[in-house]
Amino acid sequence: MEQVLIVGHGYAGRRFRAALHHLRREGLPVEVVGVVDPRPDQFPDDLPGYSDLATALRELRPTVVCVTVNEADHATVFRALGHLDRVLVLAEKPLVADPRDEQSVVAALGHHQFSMNLVERFSPMVTRCRDWMRAEGPWTVTRTEAFWGKHRIGDTRPTMGVLSELIHALDLIGHLFGADNPEIIRSNGVLSDVSPHATDVLDSLDVIARDGDAPMLLHTSYAWPTRMRLVTALLWSEHHGTHRIELEFDNPHWDCDRLEIKSITPDGRWTTVLRDSTDVTSLPAEIQGVGKVVEFVRASLYGWWGKSDSVDLVDLAAAERLQGILTRIGDAAEGGLLPARYGRA
Repeated sequence: MEQVLIVGHGYAGRRFRAALHHLRREGLPVEVVGVVDPRPDQFPDDLPGYSDLATALRELRPTVVCVTVNEADHATVFRALGHLDRVLVLAEKPLVADPRDEQSVVAALGHHQFSMNLVERFSPMVTRCRDWMRAEGPWTVTRTEAFWGKHRIGDTRPTMGVLSELIHALDLIGHLFGADNPEIIRSNGVLSDVSPHATDVLDSLDVIARDGDAPMLLHTSYAWPTRMRLVTALLWSEHHGTHRIELEFDNPHWDCDRLEIKSITPDGRWTTVLRDSTDVTSLPAEIQGVGKVVEFVRASLYGWWGKSDSVDLVDLAAAERLQGILTRIGDAAEGGLLPARYGRA
């Protein structure tokens, strides 16, 4: 039986707890044995709660640790796990908020099995897209774009800014279309008081990059009125000509995802060749909205048990690679950032 400790019992931690409880009801040998959170009011009534991570680790001796604290606290938690015997670490993204912490965190986690929750990888629409590309290919990717935005003006949670959002789009473009080490050409954005915790949070970014000859255009924003998660790509093959792939996630609700693939003729006309979607209401009531988290945890556990080598898992090396891309984007934005104030006291 895997003994699971959840570190951080806010919104993300409760989502992980719901996913783990569902998998236990399915018969997987997992049990949540406690939570760690600095706020005692976040402790559940039916589990031991700890304000001190070291005490929880010593008393509970978990074999699986879910790290769902704010990204600013990732480095502290990961370094504390470095003293444990080998465990499975399930973590929210990204690896660290401050690139200066990366080296010590990688060293601390190096002997553990690590799996980062880049949750959109576990959408059935991503699997369907990948399967279609393999069946109809080979393809040359000629362009990729992404828009990843949501409303966080005044949100009380601390944040490192939109790089934490952009990692999803970067990961999907690499995962599906092979652009896993793009050259960053230019980046600019806005620093603002979007968070009550700081006056210089990176609240939006535009990024121009390329993967070989294929341009990559990315936009992410915390000042967008609604959640918008969109990835598109233009593909070409000698046999099939030009096609556009469009993936949309979590609209209008979590786990409501959509895939459309269209062929485009040389004169610009298009025809839909594949359209598919998922609906949150198709899931059991207890996991509606956390279906992809369930599949992430399931795949990670199977990998830990040696029963699977899922291509959807993001291990420590992949997390480190994505962290490097985020750092390069942040560095490219230096000198190209505008200030904004939203009139909050």
